[in-house]
Amino acid sequence: MERPAAERVFEELAPRFIEQNPGFPAMVGAVVCVDVSGCGAWTVDLTDRPGVRRGLCENARCTLRISAEDFDSLFAGGSIRDWLDAFTGRRIEFSGHLPTAIKLQRLFAAVAEDPELQARLVFPDG
Repeated sequence: MERPAAERVFEELAPRFIEQNPGFPAMVGAVVCVDVSGCGAWTVDLTDRPGVRRGLCENARCTLRISAEDFDSLFAGGSIRDWLDAFTGRRIEFSGHLPTAIKLQRLFAAVAEDPELQARLVFPDG
């Protein structure tokens, strides 16, 4: 059985993306949380000590909440427009600092449109 897309994104792709793009965390400059209902929650540190860990934290600049179904659908081929529509249509909820949430939404959309990263989303357990 395949792992949910959110698990693959936050436990495999996001850490690899951060490692391969060391300038990226400075572009966001915040600790953020992503809560994917029915799947899990992750803290993404995009400060001077970047990394991803499972669970929510107290000091997040913003928190995004999305259903696992919407997350999977958007990552399976959602364009930047689809992500914006999900955000403005409240399928993605946020609390905290709006500009940080928008930066993250744009990052997710860019990843969703990248064929190389998309190819990495589909792999068996193990």
